[in-house]
Amino acid sequence: TFICNYAFSSNGSITGVTIPAGTETIGKGAFSLCSALRSASIPATVMNMGKDIFAECSTLENITFEDGLRSIGENAFYNCVSLKNVYIPDSVTSISDTAFYKCSGLEKVRISENLTKLPSGIFCFCSSLTDAVIPDSVTSIEYAAFGKCDSLKEITIPKNVKSIGNQAFYSNTGLEG
Repeated sequence: TFICNYAFSSNGSITGVTIPAGTETIGKGAFSLCSALRSASIPATVMNMGKDIFAECSTLENITFEDGLRSIGENAFYNCVSLKNVYIPDSVTSISDTAFYKCSGLEKVRISENLTKLPSGIFCFCSSLTDAVIPDSVTSIEYAAFGKCDSLKEITIPKNVKSIGNQAFYSNTGLEG
């Protein structure tokens, strides 16, 4: 089962989404610009989340992923300013650029232990982010991955990291030490 591109985009009435078990792919922008959406639940059968899937859902506070999801598309949660906590299950092996870009309310994120790369801008402009642990599996932190995360006070870079991109932690006024 597949949810088509932009299937529910710009719907101002949807407040909650529970994707049915059996759904494997959620298309590009499927729930983007849903101005009343507060919560979404993604079952284990969904393997791929398309680009812009929840982009600009300004009231989205809670997203739940079951273990099974493999990839999160570009700008998937772009500008979801009400999102507070994100738990990315270990089944996720790929996240595209700017997946959580401008989630200014995001405070805590748990990153999959099976990611090897933190892509460009993944948490850029997440100005409330205080708790992000980079797992040992990560070998690359790309351009502006944590740029403008002003509330981030401390970050530990695992010994397996081989490359840190330009401006990966740029303008983080809260980083100490």
